[in-house]
Amino acid sequence: MAEAGTLSRLRELFEKEDLTVTQILEARRETYSSILNRSELVRIVEGKDLDLEKKLGESKGQTRRATGQWILGRTRDAAETLSHARPSKEALLVGAHAQLEAGDAAQALELADKLRAQDLPAPDALAVEVLRFEILEKLGRHEEVLAAIPKAQKAHGEQADLHCHAGMCCDLTGQYADAEKHYSRALELNPEHEPTLFRLAYNHDLRGEDKEALEVYERLRTMKPPRVASLINLGVMYEDRGDYMRASDCYEQVLDVYPNHQRAQLYYRDARASLSMYYDEDAKRREHRWGKLLSTPISEFQLSVRSRNCLTQINVLNLGDLVRRTEEELMTMRNFGETSLKEIKELLQQKGLRLARPGETGIDAANPPEIPSPLPTQGKPKEDVLQKPVAEFEWSARAKKALESLGVSVLADLTLRSEKELLGIKNFGTTSLNEIKQKLAQYGLSLKEG
Repeated sequence: MAEAGTLSRLRELFEKEDLTVTQILEARRETYSSILNRSELVRIVEGKDLDLEKKLGESKGQTRRATGQWILGRTRDAAETLSHARPSKEALLVGAHAQLEAGDAAQALELADKLRAQDLPAPDALAVEVLRFEILEKLGRHEEVLAAIPKAQKAHGEQADLHCHAGMCCDLTGQYADAEKHYSRALELNPEHEPTLFRLAYNHDLRGEDKEALEVYERLRTMKPPRVASLINLGVMYEDRGDYMRASDCYEQVLDVYPNHQRAQLYYRDARASLSMYYDEDAKRREHRWGKLLSTPISEFQLSVRSRNCLTQINVLNLGDLVRRTEEELMTMRNFGETSLKEIKELLQQKGLRLARPGETGIDAANPPEIPSPLPTQGKPKEDVLQKPVAEFEWSARAKKALESLGVSVLADLTLRSEKELLGIKNFGTTSLNEIKQKLAQYGLSLKEG
């Protein structure tokens, strides 16, 4: 079977003495091609199928475990694991990505520069150069990227990645005609180039070209691994249209990969709350009916002996126990494979149920876990915080467009605006409002009352 080959390919990669940069990125793509692949990597990272330290030695084993943790979206775990490993090319790459995703672009750049100074084969050198450009863009050093791209093209040839970064930096410095030329050339070189498609979708969104934006975002949604920003922006667009079910699906797709992603949790809860407004009249009847259904013993259903034995091992005695489990939990059980998973999912689907999503608690997928309150940033006086440019933050397309329309350039400007003013902006809804309020709360700030 193809999937079995893919799984063994992941195992083969993680058992290698050394991994190249391109092999690590290949492993990441393969991991998100199916739930089975993710389950395989979970078992490897957690030491259930492979003792990495014993296989590769303590330091290399720790680095390889950190690589798996980063691929699975466990960024903090990866950083912690790397702190116990010796420096290596693999550790520098994973560390740079982990620091960038954690918001420390300066530290990410330091690690990327160290990796860039290593003796790397051509494909790896290009991947590191592209990562470095991404970090520089996070730091706002767009002119530096534009100046470096001709040299990179001379070294690596004409590449879609390089044209994409040139286009984005032109975009962000007001050189819009040049940006369009670079994006067009990137797609000529690679029609499925994900970063370029994302920029096109984002620009369509900013210009209010909703139909075109939706088409490209939906195309991006099928790519593996999906970009979080694509899914968030698509979800917000569906909310603007009142399609809360599709919006919820987008946020759930983020939570499948990053169960603790706070923005996705916040947006998911809001979308589900909006959706539930249509069903409140039937809530009590549904609750009673579900209570009876979820108490149905597993023994009443015709399951294969293998599926039944596996469920008994983890103390799943009724449907209520079963819907509290995730696909990944089931797939980590020995002797439980794709056939058993399909059998159980079909059973639940017949009853109008499903397995839990990662990060969900309880039996009702409409009630996601509570989101921890953000902590105020420490160590900076409020006066400095108030002058922080809003351009430094990552906003959804809707929020960014609203701030631009109001002429908001620093946080101080934002605190002078009220909820009523923001909600009066076309296509600005509760989700975008909560995004702005949460960002302000991180600095102990709030919108103007009234």
